[in-house]
Amino acid sequence: MGLSESAKESRRYLDAGGSLVGYLEHLSELHSRGVLNEEGFAAAKHKLLADVEKPLG
Repeated sequence: MGLSESAKESRRYLDAGGSLVGYLEHLSELHSRGVLNEEGFAAAKHKLLADVEKPLG
């Protein structure tokens, strides 16, 4: 899963009413299953948290 794909997925998840914590848990699960390596996991968390801080629209 590329970073841009992860960012799009996180935005869809949060827009659909998912919680930030729930998505972080989802990322953690992907990491533990080997879908995301350590670098990808850290980058996805950073991107998610940076996107949350930005105002929408």
